[in-house]
Parts: sequence; C-alpha cells; structure tokens
Amino acid sequence: MRRQYGEKWQPPEARQEKAAPEIACTSTEPAKYLGQYFAAVSLGGKFKATSEQAAQFAQKMEESLYEKIGVSQKTGEAITNPFKLSKICNEASQHCKETIKGVRMEARKAEQPEQKLEQQLQRGRGIK
Repeated sequence: MRRQYGEKWQPPEARQEKAAPEIACTSTEPAKYLGQYFAAVSLGGKFKATSEQAAQFAQKMEESLYEKIGVSQKTGEAITNPFKLSKICNEASQHCKETIKGVRMEARKAEQPEQKLEQQLQRGRGIK
C-alpha cells in the first residue's frame, strides 16, 4: 500500500467492536417472540428466554397456526387460514425493527454520559 500511496500512508486504526446486545424475551405472543429473536440474531447478540416462555410460545404458535376458520362443505373437515404464518412473520418483522431501534437508542443513551465526561475533562484541561 505504501508503494501505491506513498510513504505517508498509514494503515487504518483497528475498530473496537461493540459488545453484542442480549435481548430478553418479554412476550410469548408468536409475532413479538419471533421479532425479539430476529432482532437478537440480526444484531449478533443473544436471545434469552426461559424454558417456560419457549413452551408457551410453541403452544401459542401451534394454536394460532391451526386455528379453525370454518368447515368445508364438501368434506366436513376444519379449514385453517393458509396465510396465518405469513401474517405472523410480517408482524414479527415489524416488531424486529422496533426492537432493534429500541436497543440502538439505549446504546446511544449509555454512550452519551461518557462523551459528556470526556468533553468536560477536555474543557477543563484547556482552561488551566
């Protein structure tokens, strides 16, 4: 690189990787649970849910997917909504976006006091 750009070229400084967030489960409703899980995966973090929460989610998801919306007049069998999974996924995607936005806002709030302290220290040094 120095041959190409000259002797003044410096390699970029190594970036400090931010710690991946840990998202705790707050709801066992299928769309919200999946949204929080997707957010954790998207941010490279961890998703924490208790075994009870996971079991409740699985039960609610199954009930939701197999919810009967009617009875077939020809066969007499129960009819389920074939678009229910798609609807849940769309809602989960929206909840994922909201969760990511919330996590990022919390991270910014946590960084602000440190930045203010640094600015105050720098100002104090300049005054003396």
